[in-house]
Amino acid sequence: MGRQSTMTRLPREIQDEISRMIREGGYTLDEIRAHLATLGTATPSRSALGRYRKSMDDRLALAREAREVAAVWVEKLGSDPQGDVGRLLVEMLRTVAFQSVSAMGEGEAAVKPSDVGTLARALRDLATADKSAVDQEIAIRKKLTAEITAENRQKLAVLATGGSNLDSGTLDEVRRVLGVAP
Repeated sequence: MGRQSTMTRLPREIQDEISRMIREGGYTLDEIRAHLATLGTATPSRSALGRYRKSMDDRLALAREAREVAAVWVEKLGSDPQGDVGRLLVEMLRTVAFQSVSAMGEGEAAVKPSDVGTLARALRDLATADKSAVDQEIAIRKKLTAEITAENRQKLAVLATGGSNLDSGTLDEVRRVLGVAP
């Protein structure tokens, strides 16, 4: 593994200031270095700052793309939150979690215990959301089945007492097929 980047050795508030300037855009590497010099801190080399900016630009592009994709899926979810799209989002989250685990050891900085904890909480929340979706789907199916059964009972009661030409054996067979107890 290579040596640690000079950017990661800077104090957190300086890293945050560099990140802010990169996110806002419109600053050249030399302008960022000049600003850091006015703060009285050690300034990273131009190449280290350039690598950091490229890395951050890549992450910001991924975040933008994720927001755009999420907006499309949220729009589709509005019509059927428990349908295939909802299940697809859960699978997408699983994929992101897997990619995060895979990438943890590939970066310049070591994996922090807090990163592992955050990922573990995300996976737990994902499992909880998955279970909640399944429970909700089961409850909806039970409610629909109960409504259909009640409706069928009413229709059979009308048939049984309405002077239909059906004998009791035929009515029993209809009850059995519809799943309605006599």
